[in-house]
Amino acid sequence: MVLVHGDDSKQPNLCMDRTETTVDQYARCVADKACDAPRLHTQSAWECTSGGPKTGDHPVTCSSYADAVKYCRWSGKRVPTATEWTWVAHGGALRTKYPWGDTPFGPGVCISGSSSKETGTCQVGAHPQDITPDGVQDLFGERGGWVVGISPEPALDSTECGTECCSAGAEGTDTAMTAPRNFSTFRQMRFMPCHERSAGQVGFRCVMSPVLMDAGATCRLVLAR
Repeated sequence: MVLVHGDDSKQPNLCMDRTETTVDQYARCVADKACDAPRLHTQSAWECTSGGPKTGDHPVTCSSYADAVKYCRWSGKRVPTATEWTWVAHGGALRTKYPWGDTPFGPGVCISGSSSKETGTCQVGAHPQDITPDGVQDLFGERGGWVVGISPEPALDSTECGTECCSAGAEGTDTAMTAPRNFSTFRQMRFMPCHERSAGQVGFRCVMSPVLMDAGATCRLVLAR
């Protein structure tokens, strides 16, 4: 996990997974009987990653909000709120346009619409441009992620999402485009039950509050299991 620094007035310090939950990570939760078996890969590049060729280190997709909740609880964490996702995705206190800054995105992200010709998911952490100042990766170029709550920045949103079953990410990023339609867009997902699994564009990552140690705040995770 990565320690993301907040400010003293609005956003406390936060620990967020460096990348989205991978196929292999989710499989360990399934093996531990704490998560439901995933939907499996089909022939479509944009479909489910579980069971696909060489996708163990790719984001697990075709997930439901309930899948994200179960996995995050199993790992001693929780699903991020829209407020937390927005804070991290815009550079924390720097409030940048994109996770890495204000410069336009290019081939250094998974789906850039420029020289990148990716047609599906990418290995997590494989695109060094797509990283926040604190070190969280793939918030822009990978799949959207499940979040909870209402965005704190309406100017960056097309809609407000409800109290749960919402996804956040960059809409409209594909190989045919040179810019996203909207970054940091929260889509209402209340039209589908929380246990219904989405298509291949939605994965998830988890967060937790930092642990206070003698040396200060840390993202050290201690599990009983």
